[in-house]
Order: sequence, then C-alpha cells, then structure tokens
Amino acid sequence: MQKIFENYIQSISLKFAHEETSEMGYRTDFEILIKGIFESINVKRIDHDARTKLGNKPDFVVLSHDVPILYIETKDIGISLDKIEKSEQMTRYYGYANLVLTDYIEFRFYRDGKRYEDPMFNVIGLDTTFYL
Repeated sequence: MQKIFENYIQSISLKFAHEETSEMGYRTDFEILIKGIFESINVKRIDHDARTKLGNKPDFVVLSHDVPILYIETKDIGISLDKIEKSEQMTRYYGYANLVLTDYIEFRFYRDGKRYEDPMFNVIGLDTTFYL
C-alpha cells in the first residue's frame, strides 16, 4: 500500500507545481488512490459523478454490493477545510453516515455528521499516518 501513496504524492506534487492546476486536475490521481485502498478490502466500485446537479451529493461515493459505504467531498489543495466544514454545502452532507472531506492532502472523517478529531490520514511527504 505504501507504493500507492508514494505514486499519489509524486503525481499530485508534479501537478501542484503548475499554478494552472485546479481541483479537477487532481481527480484522476485521487481516484487511483482510493481504488487502490478499497480494492485491498475487496470493494471494487467507486463512482465519480461529474454531472451532479446543484451540488446535491459529494464528489465520490464508494459502494460495496451497490450499497454506498462512504462519500467523499474534495476541495482544491490549499482551501481551508476548517472554513468548508462550516459551509451550507457540508451541512447537507453531514447527513451521510460516513463522509470524508479532503483537499487531496488532508483527509477528515465524519461519522453521522460528527468529525473525528484527528485526520483519518494526512499525506505529507512519504510519511503517511493512518488514524483508522
């Protein structure tokens, strides 16, 4: 699994070096990362619906046997997750049983609308720490 994170960090670092890279520019790398993580526990389906209307659902949903088990909302690198947590958009999403908010570097986990105090994991350099 360490190799999955190393590849992810290397790829987003290269993209971050270009100022024109936006939130959408990291999506493919992120999807590869989460697929690698969830395939290790035999979850094969991760959907990203770019056609979501009116922001009514998070960016990604992880499904096991067609049942959503995790929703993931992504923001651009450098966006304040503290500020996003207080937004009207996130208020709608706190109704999901399992939710992750990320800026592609820090990953915050929420269960039934309540945030775990420590990040689920934080990808800084190659020192990846899990708090699961």
